[in-house]
Amino acid sequence: MKRLLSLSVCLMMAMLSFAHDFEVDNADGKTIYYDITSSSAPYTVAVTYRGTYDSEYYNEYTGDVTIPATVIYSGKTYSVTSIGDYAFRDCSGLTSVTIPNSVTSIGSYAFYGCSGLTSITIGNSVTSIGSYAFYGCSGLTSIEIPNSVTSIGKYAFLSCSGLTSVTIPNSVTSIGGGAFSGCSGLTSVTIPNSVTSIGSSAFLGCSGLTSITIPNNVTSIGDYAFSGCSGLTSINIPESVTSIGYRTFSGCKSLTSLIIPESVNEIGYESFNGCTLNALIIYSEADFVVTAKDYFTNVYTYTFTGLNKNSVIVCKSSRIDYIKEYYTGSVFPYDEAYSIDVTPYLKGFKIKISSNEYCEQEGSEIKVMFGDEEITPNENDEYFKDGLNPSTSYSVNISWKQGDEEKVINKNITTNKTNDVLMNISVGQTTANVQVTSVEDITYKIVERGVYVYRLTSAGASIVKIEKTTDSNSNVHISGLIPAMTYRFDAYVKYDDGTIVWYSEYLKQHYGKYNYYKYLPSYTTKGTNPRFITNSISYNTTTFKCKVSYDPGSLNVTYAKFEGFDTEDTYLHLTGLNPNTSYTIKFTVRTQEGSEETASYTFKTDKLIMTTEQPKVVSVGNVIVSAKANVDDAETNVGFEWRRTDWTDDFKSSTGTAYMYEGTMEGYIRNLNAEKLWKFRPYYLADDGTYYYGDWMGIDPTNTSYFE
Repeated sequence: MKRLLSLSVCLMMAMLSFAHDFEVDNADGKTIYYDITSSSAPYTVAVTYRGTYDSEYYNEYTGDVTIPATVIYSGKTYSVTSIGDYAFRDCSGLTSVTIPNSVTSIGSYAFYGCSGLTSITIGNSVTSIGSYAFYGCSGLTSIEIPNSVTSIGKYAFLSCSGLTSVTIPNSVTSIGGGAFSGCSGLTSVTIPNSVTSIGSSAFLGCSGLTSITIPNNVTSIGDYAFSGCSGLTSINIPESVTSIGYRTFSGCKSLTSLIIPESVNEIGYESFNGCTLNALIIYSEADFVVTAKDYFTNVYTYTFTGLNKNSVIVCKSSRIDYIKEYYTGSVFPYDEAYSIDVTPYLKGFKIKISSNEYCEQEGSEIKVMFGDEEITPNENDEYFKDGLNPSTSYSVNISWKQGDEEKVINKNITTNKTNDVLMNISVGQTTANVQVTSVEDITYKIVERGVYVYRLTSAGASIVKIEKTTDSNSNVHISGLIPAMTYRFDAYVKYDDGTIVWYSEYLKQHYGKYNYYKYLPSYTTKGTNPRFITNSISYNTTTFKCKVSYDPGSLNVTYAKFEGFDTEDTYLHLTGLNPNTSYTIKFTVRTQEGSEETASYTFKTDKLIMTTEQPKVVSVGNVIVSAKANVDDAETNVGFEWRRTDWTDDFKSSTGTAYMYEGTMEGYIRNLNAEKLWKFRPYYLADDGTYYYGDWMGIDPTNTSYFE
């Protein structure tokens, strides 16, 4: 059984290492590897690589290789009918290949990465070229595709940067997506009339391509088809085309003109991104402005997104308003002798009429009628009307002679709306600057701007300041405000006809006449900004330390103190605090200008821990007493209490202060009566008179066993 298992493993390893069926040397002595594709008559094989795809042998073809039409193996004659997938993959030493007429297909990735390949002859029987077949064959300068080929796979010649010209035969009906993408050296391409579709990214990045003619049978041009063809100066789109994909001509920066025929009913978003077109002539009247979400940016974009605003769009007059909705550059009609630009104002409008250089017929006898009134042009050849109402629609008829036909164009013009008043507010310590803006133009001028300053109280809003200006400058300056005080602002503009528009008008409509002021924008003037410096704060069981800071600026400070402490220093060091107790420390700053600001910091002291230690009798009646305590060394109100063990409560204990050093409290009791027993305990006295005690411990004043 073990010998059989070993044999099976060896056979499997052999199959993995040498996946080709057999190998035969060609007439030049080159070894070519084959896979049998038909083991019964007629016998056929495909050219393949030695071993498996991931073995060390798959890329060993080098030099010039001529593939025979037939090979003999084990007494049988096999016809070579295909170049298998990956057959010559990454054979960078391969220089030329001759494919016989017996071969009908070239597989996917067949010559992938053969950067040294400079010449290839394809037999007349090949009908299909697989995906990525010649990807990265940068050494190829030209290739002749035989008339037998009907399809070119996607990315078939991707990144063949050395390829300069390609002739596609009449047998081909479709050019796969990305077929010639990245062929930057390609300068000419002949596309036959048999082609009906050009795939996405077909010529993406072909920067050397200068012109191309799309045949009359093509119905669709794919996404990115000519994107990045920066050298392309002209392209002809036939009447057969009905759809143009998104970003089709993006990056074609040398393209100066383009005609979109009537047959086109859809143009993808950003089709002309990065283009500056002297004339983009659109004969189509379809709703071709496609709204789409960009896959990369997740933003909705449009056909004309990215089209340089210096470009000119020429279209039928019926499409002008629609296109102007999406494109802000120049748009002209090609079927009317004049182009009409309307500029609405608040209380009027202006019409500019220019001769249309893109129209084939000239016009004359222009007449502009506003109802029964004829408007005559001014010295600038502009038709101007004033004295109307804002936000109102009016009708204007424009007529002229164009050949034998009288053209009449009706324009519905809506005057602009008087927008809400806007405020841009900035405040200092005692001042505020309010930029008050609203719509004005040559027909309706702002002659005054004003600001009302409110301060909210429990009784409502009270006006504390009113400032106004008649300067053309939109800034209203307010002074005399109290620092660190919150104010609300309302503004108005007054027009030259006496009309006043308030910022609060909108608020009144939505929040009611009497409480709208609650929604006025509020701003707090800058104060001294007192604050505790965080990294200066420290506290423990009985002490607290801190520093504060404040910014007086131009204010006159009359008071700056820690509340409850007679010091005007900005540094505070407290001792004698009660353990395990919350405190709030406040620092207040008052100014001559009327402000008062307080910064506060709340903390809780640590819990007191006092551990009485064994006494040390130095000599009879003389004792060192000590205790461990989490009390700061700065504390002086610590000590010990001692008394005889036989004393009743009628006798008062003796006390004495002690010293703290790194957590140890120590004192020296002298001349104790050696004939009696004593006890002692530590204490801490807070500044408010509260005593905190440790536990009692006994003393034998005769026990002099301590010799330290």
